[in-house]
Amino acid sequence: MRVTLPLLYAATQQNIESRNEKIQGLTRRISSGKQLEAPHDDPRAWAQSRRLTAGLQRLERYKNNLEFANGLTSVAESALDHIHDLLIRAKEIGTAANTPNSSAEKEAYKEDLEQIQEEIMSTAQTKYNGQYVFEGYFDPNPTTPPPDWLSARDTSPPDDARIISVDLDDRATQTEVSVDARSLFQGLMATFEDLKTAIETENSADIANSLSKLDGALDTARALSAQTGARSTAYERRLDALNTFQVHDQDRLSQIQDTDLVEAVTALKQNQIALEAALQSTAALQGLSLTRYL
Repeated sequence: MRVTLPLLYAATQQNIESRNEKIQGLTRRISSGKQLEAPHDDPRAWAQSRRLTAGLQRLERYKNNLEFANGLTSVAESALDHIHDLLIRAKEIGTAANTPNSSAEKEAYKEDLEQIQEEIMSTAQTKYNGQYVFEGYFDPNPTTPPPDWLSARDTSPPDDARIISVDLDDRATQTEVSVDARSLFQGLMATFEDLKTAIETENSADIANSLSKLDGALDTARALSAQTGARSTAYERRLDALNTFQVHDQDRLSQIQDTDLVEAVTALKQNQIALEAALQSTAALQGLSLTRYL
């Protein structure tokens, strides 16, 4: 007994300490909702969770960039559609003015065209989330009027008129999301000026020439609008795919990281019962004495 009793007591104490550690760990996992607290809990699962977490962070960044790109493109498409409507109105004015008119009528036509010019120039400076949707700008200080469109591809524009590119996937190169509208805006204000001059001088040939250029601008506006619309549709498809990937990876991460509450609570109760039994055993061992075996 002098040998057996201390050994039994030590084993029981070790069992109590082990149960306490398990209870504390299960309590933390139930409280935090996470079953992985450190790499030593499960090195393989920990490595998987780290990879999944990093992947989800990348997906979230790409998703945010895609949402920005899609929003910018949608705004650009609306702006192009508005400019298209303005050009139709300008052509109607030019067509109506291609007849003998009084001085008052000519002035009215010219004023209407000037208002359209101003609105086109304003629409060309449309912003989304603080960024110009069309890279470039109308020259605020032209050497000779009218102002022409300066592109970031042809000159060094201010920072807020730069080409906008963002990361949309794991490729090394960024994707340009701003709209290149040089084909529409360059020379457009000169066409308006030519039309106003032709109306003033009642030069039918020059009016017809300006109307032909407006027809070309209308075709360009329609083409750019279709391109931006197709780009927006592509962004939406990619967003749908990213959302699917996110849900899948989040589910996998949850399976690895999150605590199974039913299993954890059951294990906690089992360990609490085992701990109570171990404490009772300890009490019984402490009450033993050699006299009971004499």
